[in-house]
Amino acid sequence: MSSRPQAQTTVGHLVYSGLPPLNLERLAADLSASLSGLDRTEQRMTRLGDDGVLIDLGAARVVVGIERALDSAGGAAVTVAVGYAPEAGEEDRLAKRRGVLARLIAERISSRYAPVETVWNDLDEAATPELVARCTVRLSERRQAALDDKTQRAQARRSMPRHFVEPADLPRLVARIDSTLAARRSVGAEAMAVDGAAYLPPLDLSGPAGTAILVGGGVGPVERSSAPLRLAAHLMDAVLMIVALPVGAAMMTYSLSRGANLTNSARALALCSASIALLESMGGLGNLEKLLGVGI
Repeated sequence: MSSRPQAQTTVGHLVYSGLPPLNLERLAADLSASLSGLDRTEQRMTRLGDDGVLIDLGAARVVVGIERALDSAGGAAVTVAVGYAPEAGEEDRLAKRRGVLARLIAERISSRYAPVETVWNDLDEAATPELVARCTVRLSERRQAALDDKTQRAQARRSMPRHFVEPADLPRLVARIDSTLAARRSVGAEAMAVDGAAYLPPLDLSGPAGTAILVGGGVGPVERSSAPLRLAAHLMDAVLMIVALPVGAAMMTYSLSRGANLTNSARALALCSASIALLESMGGLGNLEKLLGVGI
């Protein structure tokens, strides 16, 4: 017998997302008949339980095994190994062409049950059921590690910080804005006092006192809205952002920069809601376009 090459066994894994309805007994009979036509050497077949079959043909050995639980996602695999037997005979013509024979067997199975992935390896060990079991375990570990990594990435994406403000975040944001504005006012007052200039507090025209000034009333004591009223105004602005994003964003920006005002936020919300209701009563943008005779 000629000396064996370093790579003695070709192993192929046909990976499936679910267990195919493969009849191993019929497959073994087909393989036995096909191999008998390739070589006249005495053939010995051994069943390896319910999920495996072993065929010895001269120096060559064919092992076919089924893994029913490849990973936690319900994957399965059919493994085909063709190579030298541990105690090989003299006739090694099929063993030398193990790669071609393994792929022919895999193609016969794939023609009936198409796999989602095919993995091939050349190993320097004799073809044994133990070798097939070790290769299947390594494949299962790789598949499970890939699934775990995919799950971790999905969980990381779901746990990313929120990009939109929710009502539960408004008290914290209002407190932070108030503290920032108070710090800026104190710094400005100290700077003006050092320069010898008289410090005048900023005039807030967003409240009732500012409204009275704009309509011609006198300048009275300006009272800042309480925290609950400011929170209510911010909530209205948030609702307005849901109803009409540009208007709501403008009102939220105005409230954060000039001070929240419940009256202004309520008026904007009511006006926007009435406008949308009027537009819907007219049949939407399509009917409004027909009514005006212009393209919108």
